[in-house]
Amino acid sequence: MIDVDDLPPTQMLVCELLAARHRTGEAWWTLPSKVAPAVEALVQLGLVDRMSGNRPKTLRARLTAAGREEFMSAVWTPPAAGDLAALLRYAAEGRREYLLDVPVDMRPLVEVEVSTLESAAVVAEGRLDPLYGWLPSWRWTDEMSNRLRSEENA
Repeated sequence: MIDVDDLPPTQMLVCELLAARHRTGEAWWTLPSKVAPAVEALVQLGLVDRMSGNRPKTLRARLTAAGREEFMSAVWTPPAAGDLAALLRYAAEGRREYLLDVPVDMRPLVEVEVSTLESAAVVAEGRLDPLYGWLPSWRWTDEMSNRLRSEENA
């Protein structure tokens, strides 16, 4: 039996990240290859599956059934849509707390997560401005383009 409380911080962070992504419907998640040793250790423990990434210097990982059992509560339910922005901001605050103890090489990853969660909260409130940076212009709908123009003129 694995005591997940004894995992090194980077391994714990990877598992928490994969659990959070799984809850949003993304079982496989792309990670930077610099966390490969941590992921490989988790594979050996039976908590994570791994495959090659779809971009250079990346890998993809997901929690196994054992990993989901350890890191995901069976009673977790998604928040009501109206609470989504607040929950995303709450998650961003939680990720910021990780920055206090996370290894230095993992800080950029956590900082990107914080920024992404904060931007997602903005989108959940109905503002589309973060999408303009995330999507290539050819993916914008006419409604999005018109909305951007009206926001710029406001």
